[in-house]
Amino acid sequence: MRLILPLFSILLFSALSHASDGSQLYGQHCAACHGQYAERHAWNVTSPIAGWKPDAVKQALLGYKSNNRDRYGYGAYMHPQVSKYTAEEIDAIARYIYSLGGTHQQETPPSE
Repeated sequence: MRLILPLFSILLFSALSHASDGSQLYGQHCAACHGQYAERHAWNVTSPIAGWKPDAVKQALLGYKSNNRDRYGYGAYMHPQVSKYTAEEIDAIARYIYSLGGTHQQETPPSE
């Protein structure tokens, strides 16, 4: 019994750390279109998102998640990409995108 509780705690901490790893989530779900360092113009249309302020990223992702954002007509594509994320995961991705720097220090996402 003494071994089970510490083992469970380690597994739980590992799972939570894994879920909030913005770099891993970004790499798995965002990099294909936005670039490894968020430097790419997705579909040769969007502005690079590298360095967006975390609140701007969260606002954009939550807009796509709630189906209230359709920037460049990509709402139908982005909604299923983002709808599975928890608030913690969106926050982790937002912090990671900001950490990438770049010249696009957005306070708010570009308007529709």
